[in-house]
Amino acid sequence: MAIIRRQENITGKIQAISGNIIKVILSDASSGKKPCFSESKGCDGGCGACSGIENNKMVTIYTPQAPGYAVDMTITFNYRSINDTLMLIMAFGIPCVSAAIVTLLWLTHAPSQIESPLSILSITGAFCCGFVVLWILDILIRRRIPAQIISPPVKK
Repeated sequence: MAIIRRQENITGKIQAISGNIIKVILSDASSGKKPCFSESKGCDGGCGACSGIENNKMVTIYTPQAPGYAVDMTITFNYRSINDTLMLIMAFGIPCVSAAIVTLLWLTHAPSQIESPLSILSITGAFCCGFVVLWILDILIRRRIPAQIISPPVKK
């Protein structure tokens, strides 16, 4: 199951709160971010990986306790995420597969009208409906497996 889903304890600072959704910027220690050294060979503005730009990772979590927190509080939470490769396959696969299914339906039932405006509109609609399905899956997964806040919030 570790190939599909990851679970880790993360410390971060609350950036924004909207209903039961909290946006957290991860702290440097828990995000595994490596320091950027400017003395690397041939790189005046920073290392080649970050080009001297601070890269803060933001995580959006759903939690029922969100209204009890405020912006700029530091929290530690147990975060579960799906493998990035699987998410990439879902993000591109679901809309493309739904559009391909509608295209195949047009090809089997009315191949002479495959270039008609109605067929192009239905294929585009199927592609957009794939994103709606992806959005619904995201909401269901996020609510089914919410992040668990481990430590009480600390105001800094």
